[in-house]
Amino acid sequence: FDADIAGAAAVLQVDAAVVRVMKARKTLSHTLLISELFKQLKFPVSHPPRPLTPDPTSPRLRIVSLDTECFFT
Repeated sequence: FDADIAGAAAVLQVDAAVVRVMKARKTLSHTLLISELFKQLKFPVSHPPRPLTPDPTSPRLRIVSLDTECFFT
């Protein structure tokens, strides 16, 4: 796999997991959401991301991105 393709696939998997959890639970604290994501995802994700090199698959960054795009409203 090309690193860029694998990275993009990982981002989509994290996004899909976030949406699945939020649709099932409707309301969930950030801590419980992160916990549920770690249970569902089968590849290593970092939390929190490293200060100088943020990991695009970081659950926190993906949650903020989806929220910014008004996906949960």
